[in-house]
Amino acid sequence: MTTRRTDNPQLPSPGSPVHREPGFPVFSSVHTFAQSSYTRWSLSLSNNAAQLTATRAYHAIPASDDGSSPADYDESTFGYDPPGRQNKASDIEAARMSPTGIVV
Repeated sequence: MTTRRTDNPQLPSPGSPVHREPGFPVFSSVHTFAQSSYTRWSLSLSNNAAQLTATRAYHAIPASDDGSSPADYDESTFGYDPPGRQNKASDIEAARMSPTGIVV
């Protein structure tokens, strides 16, 4: 099974996207940013059928790698039956916080 990643880092930006100061570069997909400059980060993982298999919401952005749960992010996972219908969803953070361990 191949996993596809969709990173969604939120970077600090001076002004709105349409406002350009002299000398302020126009960014494109060829620009990269240091992970240390992220202010928010979410990550979506999907399988070969383009089905969402997991999402991560970061509350602490690690310096250089993907980090680990629960230290850096809260992760929800999703599963599918053979016809492709979602049949599983788990929210690890909610289960950890629930006094009974049961998430409704």
